[in-house]
Amino acid sequence: MDSHRTTTVHNVNFGGLFGLICLVFSISMVVYVASYASNGWRIGSYDYELLKGTYQEGLWQWCVCSRDFDNVPGRIQKDMGFHRTVQAMTTIGLITLFASSACLCVYAFIHTFDKRLVLLALIILLGVSCLFIFIGFVVYGAKIKTGLHFSYGLVIISFFGLLVSAALAFLQYLKSG
Repeated sequence: MDSHRTTTVHNVNFGGLFGLICLVFSISMVVYVASYASNGWRIGSYDYELLKGTYQEGLWQWCVCSRDFDNVPGRIQKDMGFHRTVQAMTTIGLITLFASSACLCVYAFIHTFDKRLVLLALIILLGVSCLFIFIGFVVYGAKIKTGLHFSYGLVIISFFGLLVSAALAFLQYLKSG
């Protein structure tokens, strides 16, 4: 028995809807990675007893500026539970973003896969990524109500860019049917 499997091949037009998906996704991903790695999520000052200074907080680094730095770490109490949750959620979001970029590359350059299936995988991965990024910035913002800074804002901007990318990918999916 000779069975032949056919695969639907679509033309990829970077000047059309797919190009817009790539553009919005790329900008959103660069913004997300920059905010993910920086220590500008929260910036403020503290005044504990006789200790005064400023701090910058990110997901992975916490910088304290003080004249009496040796006494600061023992006096500043951080709730690491919520911080680890935010780290986990945003990291899962980042991993699914990398998987989404792999789907974009497969869609654009490898024509042996079913394009609708690749688009469906892209939509699902972008949705999962947006969900975890959303949980991460909501948990952080709910816990840290003051002093939120530029990196936190950039995460929110990239979240909306990724939502737009997912919506455009869904339109591409509907168009390719």
